[in-house]
Parts: sequence; C-alpha cells; structure tokens
Amino acid sequence: MGPAVFAGIGALWGVGQDGSSPYRLRMQRLLAVGLASTLGLLIGELALRSGHAAAVAGCLVSTAVVGGLISLRGPVLSVTGMQLLLGTTVGSGIALSGTWWQPPLALLSGVLLVTFLSTSPWVWRRHRIESDSVRAVYRAAAQALTAVGTPHAEAARRSMTLALNDAHDAMAPDLAAATRHRPEDPDTSRLLDALRLAVRLGEVVSALVWEGRPLPPVVADLPLKMAERLLPTGRSTATGQSLLPTEKAAPERDLRSPAVRALVELRGTADAEAGADVVLSVPARLRPGRTVRLRYAVLLSACVLVAHISAVLLHGPTRLLAAHDRGLHLQA
Repeated sequence: MGPAVFAGIGALWGVGQDGSSPYRLRMQRLLAVGLASTLGLLIGELALRSGHAAAVAGCLVSTAVVGGLISLRGPVLSVTGMQLLLGTTVGSGIALSGTWWQPPLALLSGVLLVTFLSTSPWVWRRHRIESDSVRAVYRAAAQALTAVGTPHAEAARRSMTLALNDAHDAMAPDLAAATRHRPEDPDTSRLLDALRLAVRLGEVVSALVWEGRPLPPVVADLPLKMAERLLPTGRSTATGQSLLPTEKAAPERDLRSPAVRALVELRGTADAEAGADVVLSVPARLRPGRTVRLRYAVLLSACVLVAHISAVLLHGPTRLLAAHDRGLHLQA
C-alpha cells in the first residue's frame, strides 16, 4: 500500500471524529486521533517487519492494555486509546511497502489536513459555537414561556431541555477546567456565568410550564432580555427602560406565582452579573475508578488476543509473515 492510501485512511479517520463541537475540543480530539493512530501504525509495522509472530501478538496485547487503561478517563483519551489500538491492528496486519517511516507520516498528514480544515475558523470565530449553544437555551426558554397554557408547552419544554444539554456538552471542557482553577479568559467566564443561570432558568421555566397558567409577553420575554445582558451581540434593541414585569404590564395574579418571582429574580441576577467578575463553582464529573479501568483493560486485551489467535489459526501461522516477505520482494 502506497503513502497516498494511508494519507486517505488518516483523512477518513479524522473525518470520522470531526463534528460540530467547539473548535478547541475538535482540535484536541483530531490531534489525539493523528498522534495515537500514527504511533499505533508504527508499532504494528515494526512488529510485523521483525518477522516474529510473537512480536505481533505482544504489540497488540500491549496496546490493548494501554488503550483500555486510558479509554475511561475522558472523551479525548477514549479516542486516543481506540485509535492507538486501531493503528496497531492495521500496521501489524498489512504488509507495508516502502521505508518504515513513510506510512505513519502519510497517515499523520491526512489527519492534520482534516484538522486544519475543521479548526481554521477558530481564528475568527472564537467561542462562537459555545456562545450560540448557550444563547439557544435562552431562546428555547422564551419559546417555552410563550407556549405556557397551550398544548405545545410540553414540547417546548423538552426542546429547552435538549438545548440545555447541548450547551452543557459544548461547555464541557471549560466546566472541567473551572473545577481546578478560575478561568482567565473573560469571554469564557461570561459564558460559564450564562450557563449557570441557564440551568436555574430551566428549572423555573419547567415549574411555570407545569403550572399551566398563560403568561403575559413581558414575562415570557425575560429570558431574551437575560441573554442580551449576559451574551451581548451588538445588535440589542434594549432602550434602557426597566424590562421587569410590573403590575401595569401584567395583572397581579400573574405575579403571585413563586416561579414567576423566581424568574424576575433571575433577571435581576443577570443584570447584576453582566459586568461582574464571578467565580463559577461546578461539581466535578465522576470518573471510573482504578479497578474499573483495570478490568476494562484486561477484558479488552483478552478479546484482542483471542481475535489474533483465531486469525492465525484460521489463516495459517505463516500467512502474515509470507505477506510481509512478498512486500519486501516487490520493494526490492
């Protein structure tokens, strides 16, 4: 197989890990794919070129153990472990022509090309994905409040919940970092503050949906006004007047609900924190313990070893080495 084929394989693996997640997370995941698969391909290739069947089995089991130990420590490390094992499997199962460094370098170049194409908008769209996802929660909350008392209220509430889940996924790296230290980037701090209030807003909106009493527009628009304060876009239409509901704007019966008052308090909190320097405190995400990771690594390596032994028994003990010898003969 020529270098161009491995460049295509690297690009294919990179596209398989690409998505609509924030640019920083995309870069981390794609670089993990490139480095891990390149290292695995190199290990597997060198084991196959050694001419010893035990070396192939040993490298497969070793990379399975390493991949299993790190795969449960986070989404990026999960990708790293999988691609390390995948690269080793390809390198140890296919006789590669050319010098030993050409296929791994071609594979890495394919992944780096996808990385550049996927993350280059980060230069002029910094935090755009995170900001849009958090702002979508406030829009969905406003739509849910508008639908209160109608047959569409529950569907609107579920849409708000999905938007909140998407925002949490987009901000996951920043949330994890906030558990260790205070964010230095003011834009990140503002997004974290907006997400924290969005979580509380979701609880209040759910309570109002369950109450089922229609709300006046001045109350239903409060989430949009909160978004304008917390996540300004430069196109705000606010006039500077008080946007909190009053007895003149809404009947008194609409303001007696504790959920409505909680919503008004959230709007006041958004006004207070729009320019404030607030440290966000979020719970750390629980990770599997050492015993769970060790059990997973042992099971994964055992499955890989059984699969390799089965392949050798089914195709003959010298099949892989003969294919390697043919590759060397064609190269000569």
